[in-house]
Amino acid sequence: MINPPIKTQTTQKKLLKRLIIGIFLTLILFILLGCEQKQILKIDDMIFEIKEDQVIQTNIDSDQTASFGVISDPHGKSENVAAFSRIFLQKKVDGIILLGDYANNKATIDPNHLFDFDDIYFCIKAAAQTNLPIYVIPGNHEYKKDYFQALEKLNNEHPNVFDMTKIRFIHGEDFNFISNPYGSDFTYVLGHFEGDIKSFEEYINLLNNTNPVILLSHQPPRCNNKEGIDRTNKEINVGDNTINILMRNNNIKFSLSGHIHEAGRKGVDSQCQLIPENTFSTTMLFNPGTATEWTYNNNETLSASAAIITINGSQMSYELFKIE
Repeated sequence: MINPPIKTQTTQKKLLKRLIIGIFLTLILFILLGCEQKQILKIDDMIFEIKEDQVIQTNIDSDQTASFGVISDPHGKSENVAAFSRIFLQKKVDGIILLGDYANNKATIDPNHLFDFDDIYFCIKAAAQTNLPIYVIPGNHEYKKDYFQALEKLNNEHPNVFDMTKIRFIHGEDFNFISNPYGSDFTYVLGHFEGDIKSFEEYINLLNNTNPVILLSHQPPRCNNKEGIDRTNKEINVGDNTINILMRNNNIKFSLSGHIHEAGRKGVDSQCQLIPENTFSTTMLFNPGTATEWTYNNNETLSASAAIITINGSQMSYELFKIE
């Protein structure tokens, strides 16, 4: 038997060594990719742990209460968002919830209007400058391209902005938010956030507390009477019954939504019966009204509307604000 040359043996050893190193590095890479990526964000005295599509608030306070400013449908009126945000700061809320429709979609027909990207950017920035946690979902007026570009820029400037198309679950200290960034009615055209609402089960299963779960959705659930938060000025209830079913199946008692301007400035219970302002309830579907000029179903015309919700244990109430 003839032994191979020394040079060939050396080459084979080098190849084997490289193969072993490659396998080892590949295993390390898989381990690193499999590790849960975490980011810690501190906003004032609040500490948030960000994990992919969920956020966990890790600081603990001594009460069971939390309050949030709620704004929907500003349609380019960033000055109104700024005005309400100043009120929210004075009221010492724990954060601001923005429920969509920042864009006006009029720049192509009227040069006096901003482009959609700018509407989205400036409306959200007006709230973000408070340095409070800002929870953002899109509406039916946002094109995905403009929305994601604006949010990318905002996130670089204001890490306190939570894009709830990507972060679907907020595990708060006294609350839990679940987002529905989608819409299914005819106003959600191609290129917007059209599509059926996705299941909540994977997020509900993450809960390890008894804090109330609040659904954030631009499109409202369906009501069945004139008090409904989805009642149009044509006296039709146009909410999405799929939302009702998913809320019922997952024991979600509260929702915040906009979309139907004239049906706003009210909260109703699970039977769509009116809940008076500043009254705590164990169930509530709430619409803060629009942050631009509109005439409501009670024939009241306002320049802008917004609200503060307060969570106390397993109950929620609302307080209305307006610009006349």
